[in-house]
Amino acid sequence: MADKNERSVYIGAVSGCNVISAEKAVVPANYSAVNSTTGHGLMAEEALTVIDKFSGRSAEVVGRTNIKNGPDRMVDGAALQTKFYNSGKGCVQACFDKENGGLYRYLNSDGSPMPVEVPKDMYDDAVEAFRAKISQGKVPGVTDVNEAGNYVRKSDLTYADAMNLCKPFTAQSLLYDCATGIIYCSFAFGISALAAFILEYSRNGRNKKKALFSAVRTGAKVFGLSYVAHILCSQFARTELFKSVWDITGYINSEGFFGGAVKSVNNAVRFSVGDSVSSVSASLTQFSKMFRAGIFMNLFTMLIFLVPDTVRVFVRDISGFEYLNRVFMIVISRIFSTVFYITAALMLGSFSSLPYMVSMTVCLAASCIGGIAGRAVVSKLTERFMILRA
Repeated sequence: MADKNERSVYIGAVSGCNVISAEKAVVPANYSAVNSTTGHGLMAEEALTVIDKFSGRSAEVVGRTNIKNGPDRMVDGAALQTKFYNSGKGCVQACFDKENGGLYRYLNSDGSPMPVEVPKDMYDDAVEAFRAKISQGKVPGVTDVNEAGNYVRKSDLTYADAMNLCKPFTAQSLLYDCATGIIYCSFAFGISALAAFILEYSRNGRNKKKALFSAVRTGAKVFGLSYVAHILCSQFARTELFKSVWDITGYINSEGFFGGAVKSVNNAVRFSVGDSVSSVSASLTQFSKMFRAGIFMNLFTMLIFLVPDTVRVFVRDISGFEYLNRVFMIVISRIFSTVFYITAALMLGSFSSLPYMVSMTVCLAASCIGGIAGRAVVSKLTERFMILRA
């Protein structure tokens, strides 16, 4: 059996990664087909940003700030509008003001038109529609219809791809969740491997070979379980069943103490993974979905954690008391890990300029420490119990 400290790091890192995945499940939950008929456009923005990042480009979704006529995405410093309507003409038409003479309404700070990103299967239709708008004098500063292609960008997704991103267990949604899982679970791999290496190196007489083996084994276990849990949770978030799970927003007064506390916790977790902070009302909705995702994550990971010991108790390799003690240890370690992650996130919240990679790393390290602390508490309680029992 793996060293107790190694197992504590394993439980702690997975618990921390579960917090991240629960927060990230809010995105597919918000834009799922069961929640929204227009969420495919916003989901496309998220997916295209992930594609750009994997292609080595600097990309970010910025349209959630609700700045009037602001960009939806920034890619390598360039502002983009992303429109996913059911026709190329519809994508282009949505970029023109219904008032103000019907002029193109998305302009860069220098007054030049902001390119519009459209489904790749509607690109040609969109270019023709943009040419027509130029000929009508509706695009400020542009008079040559042959320049239409400069202001219409072919995305990497079709319209059908965007629709399928909002549905569970489609190729597109699974690929998206696999990609985001790699991004976030890789952090857990690195932190848990480093923690396991340090613990094993200091415990085993500075044996680098054993420490490295422990690091790789722990990191691989953390990544594997966290990755599978991330994908399943994100898929579950798109279902009708997820929508029907207990909604806690009706039980919390947004103006009271608990409303403020929920906002603080929600925004701290969002900050730790690089997402923007929200108002009290938005935080309640987001936290409710994160809470639902957390329930699923805890049930799934607890089941996986308990499989080895459940088998051992059935074959009488361990006693019922030992089994219950290990169940208690896992539960307490997960609670400590989650609390340590959130506490670290709350403490880092005042450093608004801190890169999310740093904040996420610190929070995951805190969750590993929480796993070790949880085991230490249970060990002390068990010792006390055994003394009293004797």
